[in-house]
Amino acid sequence: MGEDAADVAVQSRKIALKCPSCGAGFKHMAWQSGMVCPQCGSDAIAPAVIIEGAIDYSIADRSKGYAIEDIRFAKLAQWAGFITAYQCNQALAKQKQIADSGAHAPHIAQVLISQKALNELQMKAILEVCEKSRPDADDREFVTVAVQNKFLTKEQGDQIIQAQRDMKKEGKTPPPVSVLLDEKRMMKENQIIAILRAQRNRSVGPIHDAHVVVERHRPPTVLEKYIGKKDDPMRKWRAAAYLSFFTILLLTWAWYYGFLKFRAERIAYYCPKCKDVFIAKMHDTVPIKCPFCGEKAALYGYFCNKCRRAYGVNNRNKAKKCTHCGSMLYSELNEELIEAHRKRMREEREADQQGMRKSDIKIE
Repeated sequence: MGEDAADVAVQSRKIALKCPSCGAGFKHMAWQSGMVCPQCGSDAIAPAVIIEGAIDYSIADRSKGYAIEDIRFAKLAQWAGFITAYQCNQALAKQKQIADSGAHAPHIAQVLISQKALNELQMKAILEVCEKSRPDADDREFVTVAVQNKFLTKEQGDQIIQAQRDMKKEGKTPPPVSVLLDEKRMMKENQIIAILRAQRNRSVGPIHDAHVVVERHRPPTVLEKYIGKKDDPMRKWRAAAYLSFFTILLLTWAWYYGFLKFRAERIAYYCPKCKDVFIAKMHDTVPIKCPFCGEKAALYGYFCNKCRRAYGVNNRNKAKKCTHCGSMLYSELNEELIEAHRKRMREEREADQQGMRKSDIKIE
């Protein structure tokens, strides 16, 4: 019951038909079951499968290989940078080869996609450009620029715009004026490409439109999921918000990491009470308790390069003047310098002890 209703609905209006026997296509025809092809008489004619709304492209006659719609599609895809001239020629040759073998040639986008030269989104973009109502403002601007640069005469420009209008009256979908100019050899291809690129730089023209379609329908990247695509008016604000957030996060992490490192750092301390040196974790303030004498007198320790002794200071950020000789030539204490300091202390103690024994002998 449902299928019968659908069949009646199709028969009640004019649609596009395609004959698989001869490859002919027909627009705006009333179809009914059992009707025959007007061109070859085959009863295999049926409603056409329309690709992305492109009727002329979908019903084009490819019985001899490629159709004019395929050439127009390939030219636009090439000028948009989606395919190369070599890939274009290879696809057209493939269509011709398939038709010569007796099989039905596929449309050129299908061939390019099978050869991995084009993707579905790029096909959709080109077909959307092809189906745009013409002549439009971009076509008229193209002709104006071509005339200004003396690529065309004013009469030729009017002629090509009129050709688009005539195609529209005949029920055909006119291609962009750049494609028609290339077909009629009225302009060189490099001149056409130069104007199309200039139009794209001003965000107009068929090439710009194709890239806009691709940009609009392509899946967002990981970054775009958070800040939006290029045409999103809130993109800049989201980007600024995320940048501020991550900057604060980075600065917080850097401060916390530096704080932990500061707390975990081990440095040398000098005790002026017992004149010994020891290594301990960093403290914010001094004095701290000395592990040798037990007095809370240890200061930040340094080694004087002049008198070869260790000494202590209260502030690590100020000048480290030696408390023994007043020199400003110092080094950070390490194991080697600590041992040098202790050796110097032992020598001084031994010298003091020998001096005491000599004084005792003299008294006796």
